Amino acid sequence: MLRRIVSSAAAAALLCTLAMLFAAPSASADTCNNSRDVYITGAESHYTLTCSGGYIYVDGRVKDTRADGKCAQVKALINGTWYYSARACPSGTTVYFSWHGLGNTAYVYTYLS
Repeated sequence: MLRRIVSSAAAAALLCTLAMLFAAPSASADTCNNSRDVYITGAESHYTLTCSGGYIYVDGRVKDTRADGKCAQVKALINGTWYYSARACPSGTTVYFSWHGLGNTAYVYTYLS
């Protein structure tokens, strides 16, 4: 019985580790007056966060950098609302995005879809 529990725990730990390695969207919680250059395998994004009048603005671009059949995309959570860029694909395609919402913090994710 103990052997089965230890084996199950080891398998669960391995699955969690693999999930973290391969599910690798890049995210950051940012506030006003920051800019980011994000590079993940197959995509890159560049964006700036500014604030004015109680709003945060997220402006930038995302590019598909690998011919792998996946598309690069950026999403942001601003004050409880999700915003999504268009999908950038095939490889070499760049998409621009511009969002704003109340507050001074945005959680921005670069990922493949």
